[in-house]
Amino acid sequence: MRGFNDVYEKIYNEHQEELEKLRKKRVARKRISILIEITVVIFLYLLFRSFINFKLPAFMEIAIIIVFFTVCFFLRKSKYTHYNSNCYYNEVFKQKIIKNIVKGYNEKLNYIQSGLIKWSLYINGEFEENFDNFSSEDTIYGLLKEKYKFVMSEVETQKEYKDDSGILYKKDIFHGLFAFVQLEKWLNTTIKIRKNAKILVVDENTRIEMDSSEFEEIFNVYAKDKILAMQILTADVMQMLIDFKNETNIIPEITIKNYNLYIRLKTEKMFEANMFKDSLDYSTLKKYYDIVKFSVELSEKLVDNIVQTEI
Repeated sequence: MRGFNDVYEKIYNEHQEELEKLRKKRVARKRISILIEITVVIFLYLLFRSFINFKLPAFMEIAIIIVFFTVCFFLRKSKYTHYNSNCYYNEVFKQKIIKNIVKGYNEKLNYIQSGLIKWSLYINGEFEENFDNFSSEDTIYGLLKEKYKFVMSEVETQKEYKDDSGILYKKDIFHGLFAFVQLEKWLNTTIKIRKNAKILVVDENTRIEMDSSEFEEIFNVYAKDKILAMQILTADVMQMLIDFKNETNIIPEITIKNYNLYIRLKTEKMFEANMFKDSLDYSTLKKYYDIVKFSVELSEKLVDNIVQTEI
């Protein structure tokens, strides 16, 4: 495993020039498309005014212009134009940068753009009960400690609802990373570490008080087997979770159930190129590296603790 600076230097030397050329082309295309969009809106507005011989209220004039811009915007975001102007650059970025970040951190891990986490696997983590849409992409996978299956994808869940007029809306429920580790040891119980929402749960009898007051401020732990939970959530694991939250403002959530370990991080969108920054922006890539590193190291530490527990 190499540190981020070594990984970054190698990626920068090999891919910075190519990626910057692609990024600048993408920016140029976007500026041209916006200029064309403005020109089309002006033309449509002047054409519309040529058929109207009376003066409209100012708010109607503004509304008409907004409608024209909205139509042009959706045309510009159509599947074909979106792919050509945006997706190609992102694909190159992911294949040459994200893949090398993952490999640079740990050669035994792999990266693909498609999502390997399925709906059925995600719901087994019992993080949320009520969502209608599920999607996953950007998967990191491999073996931890040469024998534990590890899969982590970017996951998005949404809830659908209709207003009084029947219009369908979609509300984001979760967007971030979801990791799964297949254990060898059977734990005939469920342990949950969740964000401290300052509210009581239905079965408060499963709530466990941990030794760290700082940890208690951030997290709630639920398990019927208190001794087992405390054997797994050792002081160093709790400190890892606290430090990560303090550094990133992301609160990890964990479920340990039977043969499986589930971790999710509400990171929002991940592994995307930013058109308005250098294609190899140091802070952006370090953020991606650090989150991957934390997810793997937390998984390995929990696996070690589970192996050492006496059941």
